[in-house]
Amino acid sequence: MTDPRTLEQSEKNDITVQEAVDVLRRDYYGDVTSYAEEIKRAIADDEITDRDDLLTRIHETADGSQWVIYTYRNMRVLLVSDNSDAYAEEYGSEGMIKDGAINWAALAYAALERDIIDALDTAEVNVNGDDKAEMLGLEEEEEAEGDDNA
Repeated sequence: MTDPRTLEQSEKNDITVQEAVDVLRRDYYGDVTSYAEEIKRAIADDEITDRDDLLTRIHETADGSQWVIYTYRNMRVLLVSDNSDAYAEEYGSEGMIKDGAINWAALAYAALERDIIDALDTAEVNVNGDDKAEMLGLEEEEEAEGDDNA
């Protein structure tokens, strides 16, 4: 029979672990949101003028991020990201192991890239837009305003 004190301690430990994961998740998604806001501002400021520029910026942001550069952060990404399976979905299992070890950076990169795209979507940036107006939904707003004035 299981000692009730052991079960109670186990439940307390689970709560403590979940609280710790929640802190890690807030830290990670705080950065993801900041990356998306920075990219949206770059579109508005004409630093990013078309879809190719946008995809390049997303790639450079993810690739240069501390979340991809440092292995211990790679593991945190995979622990907290809603897209921890992005690499497998995008590329399959090929490349998950590199030189006999888990390719943490590639797995984290794919998750972070998808998280940035999701955050851009939440920020109402159309990643599939061809130009600034489509990416920021400016044409739709102008057409809607024009309809109101008619």
